[in-house]
Amino acid sequence: MPARKQVVRLMALWGDACPVKDVGESRDGRLHYIAAVVGHPVGSANDLTAAEIAQVTLSLEHDLSAKAPASSTPASLAGKVLRFPNRAGISKRQLWKIRQIEIWLGWHSVPARLEGWLDSLFKARRPEHLTHAQGWRAIEGLTSLAARERVKASRGAEYMVGRNELAAERDRLKGELLAWRPPELANF
Repeated sequence: MPARKQVVRLMALWGDACPVKDVGESRDGRLHYIAAVVGHPVGSANDLTAAEIAQVTLSLEHDLSAKAPASSTPASLAGKVLRFPNRAGISKRQLWKIRQIEIWLGWHSVPARLEGWLDSLFKARRPEHLTHAQGWRAIEGLTSLAARERVKASRGAEYMVGRNELAAERDRLKGELLAWRPPELANF
């Protein structure tokens, strides 16, 4: 069985090589690609040996470097791909989205509310101290929290929000937040 890091690296490279949003389609394409490289049918990347994973990873790196524009200086992709876990800091876009949801929830008037929530989940009191991956998890968590509050506001505080209902409301809220600006920034 290959090391987990090897499988994660393979998945990250596949995500760069084939940025398909449909998970099923991406998985089928990935398994088809792996089978073509290793020469036998594959049901899961976890079934590969360490040598086969290395072979597939090398093939993906070669394919990606061939697709890269001529202006990129590194010959290999190794310098472009961040090691797992992603240790890059949170982006400005993520900070904006966290602040936007914080204002939408009405938490901006009590900063301890967001700080406590972040501390309980990520052991970081400020959004600026989150990693890139933690930033996206925080955004998804805050969006789910806001969607749950919205459903409970319309149906009653004791209402138990179902998974499908929460997912639908979260998607609606994400669509609204794309264009929503806090009232104090509405003119920008």
